[in-house]
Amino acid sequence: MLRFVLTCAFYTACFLTFGQGDIWHENALLSEAFAADMKVLEEFLIQNHGGFDQYTSAQTKQSLLDGMQSEKEVVSLAEAYRKMAIYIDKIHDGHTWVMPSEMQSEYLLATQKFMPFTVKVTGRGMFVEQNFSDCYDLEEGTELVAINGLPIRKVVNELMPYFTADGYSLNGKLGGMEGQFWWYYALHFGFHESHIVEYKGKTGAERALVPSIYMNDLINDASEIYCRYSFDNDAPMTFEIDQNIGVITVSSFNGWSLRKYKVTLLNALNEMEVQGCEELIIDVRGNGGGREGVENLLLSCIENSMEAKYDKVVIRSPQADDYEYIDHAFAKRMEDLVYRLIEFRKDEEGEWQRRDRFSRTFVEPENRFEGQVTVLIDRNVFSGAAEFAALAKTYGTNCTLIGEETCGGYQGHTSGYYYDLVLPNTGFIVHVPRIWFDLNVEGTHNGGVLPDVQLYQNPFTDSKDVVMEFARTRKKEWLSKE
Repeated sequence: MLRFVLTCAFYTACFLTFGQGDIWHENALLSEAFAADMKVLEEFLIQNHGGFDQYTSAQTKQSLLDGMQSEKEVVSLAEAYRKMAIYIDKIHDGHTWVMPSEMQSEYLLATQKFMPFTVKVTGRGMFVEQNFSDCYDLEEGTELVAINGLPIRKVVNELMPYFTADGYSLNGKLGGMEGQFWWYYALHFGFHESHIVEYKGKTGAERALVPSIYMNDLINDASEIYCRYSFDNDAPMTFEIDQNIGVITVSSFNGWSLRKYKVTLLNALNEMEVQGCEELIIDVRGNGGGREGVENLLLSCIENSMEAKYDKVVIRSPQADDYEYIDHAFAKRMEDLVYRLIEFRKDEEGEWQRRDRFSRTFVEPENRFEGQVTVLIDRNVFSGAAEFAALAKTYGTNCTLIGEETCGGYQGHTSGYYYDLVLPNTGFIVHVPRIWFDLNVEGTHNGGVLPDVQLYQNPFTDSKDVVMEFARTRKKEWLSKE
């Protein structure tokens, strides 16, 4: 309680001292206080993060921490946030990230101005997606060359640690940058009344002075900043038949009960059988995952050779002292107790592994589709949707994956249950997933799920859905060449 009071008093003093100034980038935090928070974070992640050791060695992470020691007496919140984001990024887990406290973010949104556009980022560059300013030169699709004198490639590289993805999925990190670019640009580079933007115009390189805007004028709820993946709760699964090809689109694994997903899927299979469909397209592009089990239903509707989904599913056991820093600590303590009693069991080596029955939501449809299957994926496929893509790639008997590398990991991911770790001095909140889902897949690719055919949809120049078009019309030609 005392720590909470001191933290609130600290931020109140900062706000009163700096008024409408940029407190985020001012020297406002004792280096010792930041070091204490990093120690809490390190010990908490080691003890509670299910996949903490999957991608980066303990020695590498320790070397990184040692290099973060500061000789200065004070550090800014921006510097503290940057270092913490770099450390968390080394875990290579897309379900783990750090965010400012609710009080900090609300204050910044209310008092500071931000870049007035969102962007689309690809391997070829950065493009304006939506422009909310009065600078009409920056139309949708305009390619950016530099911002405030810094080339776009360097801007992207500087911001990369703030966006987490499973394994080494660069594509997934670029996808995460798109909707949140304006927020993280300001947190990292500072708040400005205007920005000098260089872009590719009709006659070559051009410049524009772009005024910043208050984002509270556009966003009613500040929490929308941190909504990593949005879900369409109206119809997360749809089905149609077009020219003897069945198309199942699953935009989310949230929104319906498992029973409704199952009924909809079985109805689609029945209809395809009646219509004599020879091909099936399963489109999971933009699917950020959600309810566990939908990936099992999807895989079980197509011909596959899978015998075991996971090598293992494990959770770590928290220490009593860990709950001191957890939001809703009592509720989390009760959840942990229930999970250990019911869902998990301790093996001979002292590891808490999930009981097999909790991974089984497969169905055995009599009319399982046995024809050619195409799975459409992109950089926004994450969590359970990436699990489906990985399993379809390894075990789908007649499957071809088309699109982009996913944000979700091919080897598996850490998710399931979560803690929100509230750091005592900075006030930052770290989203910590608890369970490591180790997929039983072929190969050792340490990134997202790779497509068999790589295709990119350019939203600014492609009038048609080129990925879907390829799946419908050119896939057979590609297969014959293989």
